[in-house]
Amino acid sequence: MTVLDKWGVTPEQLTTLLDENPSLRGMLLGYVAELKLKEMVMSIPDVSLAIKFDDHNRKKKGDLYIIYKGRAFDLESKSLQSGMVKWDEKNNRWTGKAQVDGSDRGVIQLPDGMTLNTTLLLRGEFDVLAVNCYAFDEAW
Repeated sequence: MTVLDKWGVTPEQLTTLLDENPSLRGMLLGYVAELKLKEMVMSIPDVSLAIKFDDHNRKKKGDLYIIYKGRAFDLESKSLQSGMVKWDEKNNRWTGKAQVDGSDRGVIQLPDGMTLNTTLLLRGEFDVLAVNCYAFDEAW
């Protein structure tokens, strides 16, 4: 039984909900991107482990923890910002931007003692940034 069956929602109704609610679409697309990233990473030879920690675990902020050739890496999955995706006619190519932020707002202390209230991820909180390009051609 799928979640659509449990909720009594048709695929068409879900599509309408996603079309009418950009925040919901963005959140769901982000989680689908994490799933697709895990599938791709697990197909790489020498990756022996790929796990996702609980989103609420403040100590592990990366989206995917992997072991590659015996070394551990935290991967952070981001999507292109839909409003920043453009087709560049002059250069015959796509352009886009991604923002490296998290969903949690917090106060961080800077080396000079000042504090900053931000959602941005900090240097060292992940090892590899994986930006999916689904928005370019709707393919993973």
